[in-house]
Amino acid sequence: MSSKKNKFSVRLLERGFENPLILPAVELIPAQYTWNTMGGPHSADIDVKTTSKDSRSIWELLEWLRCPIEIFDHNQTCVWWGYVSEIEISVGALTVGVTMDSMSNKVATLFETDTKQKATTTWNQDDGSVSTYGTKELLLTSTTIGQDAAEFLRDEFLNFYKKPIPNMSIEGAKGELSARLNCRGWWSTLSWKYYSAIAGAAVPTTTQIANIISACGQFITGTQINNVSGISVDPFRQGDNDGLFEAESLLEIGSSSGKRLISTVTREREVIIAEEPALDPYKIGIYILEDGSLKNLWGDASYASMCPVGAWAQLKDVIPGSLDFGLLADPTIFFIEEATYDIANERYIPVPRGQNSPFGIGTKISEG
Repeated sequence: MSSKKNKFSVRLLERGFENPLILPAVELIPAQYTWNTMGGPHSADIDVKTTSKDSRSIWELLEWLRCPIEIFDHNQTCVWWGYVSEIEISVGALTVGVTMDSMSNKVATLFETDTKQKATTTWNQDDGSVSTYGTKELLLTSTTIGQDAAEFLRDEFLNFYKKPIPNMSIEGAKGELSARLNCRGWWSTLSWKYYSAIAGAAVPTTTQIANIISACGQFITGTQINNVSGISVDPFRQGDNDGLFEAESLLEIGSSSGKRLISTVTREREVIIAEEPALDPYKIGIYILEDGSLKNLWGDASYASMCPVGAWAQLKDVIPGSLDFGLLADPTIFFIEEATYDIANERYIPVPRGQNSPFGIGTKISEG
């Protein structure tokens, strides 16, 4: 449903991706969304208000966890995609929420044998939960000794955490019945599975990244390597780190040309791996003006809602070109590592590489 104020809209799909969800009497109001050079669509927040006096419509939201979700801008262009990772419902002084972070539906336990050797139980999973949400693994580390105790711990943990567990908090103020959907991009689901590989001859890092995505990317449809890394390393992985950690570690190694590798998950859930673009001061793709507005190379001001990242930007007509900054890096040119689009305020907030928090430049979109 669309917000009249910001003219952005939201589409929810069934977990199997086939059909749009039939929504209850609620209004979905996208608040903001973020892109990152690692994975593309990173996070999004969507406010929910009921359009009826029946509170049941809000509580039905709890069934939306892990459903695919998309955000469309004022031009009906899809500008963000991912899944619902957390749902918070506020009523009176209470806030009730559920999150994918609270569940694990496939569990094993690392334990110590009677002979002081390290061992791992077999994996046990809840088929119903896996069928609903997808596989979400957890390797427990136990201080107990013996396989029987380790398996008991595994099974008890699985029985309790196989489904998302609601949480509740009590605030002092009382408010109207409302909700918020906290969403994440599909790239983050690589962390739901651990990755292991046997030792062998050195393998190109980009090939290994594709292998990791194939093994751990249960919602990813494929991988497109635009630039091979030219760097080969031992593929061995112990299996105690998740796929997201392993993939991003290899991306950070970069390529033989000295450039870092970045990734984007497309709307079709295909991962594209490419080299970070080189700086060409004569072909800057993004310009930020003194009033905070943003334009691309073709002067399109509405480009801001696309929330561009992984590109070089320049402050245009902000700092006099006659100034000599000596040993300082050119303060007018920077690489956009992450960016957030604040829908209500129509502001594009970029985060330059090497900076942990957004700087005080926001761009305002203009109706075209």
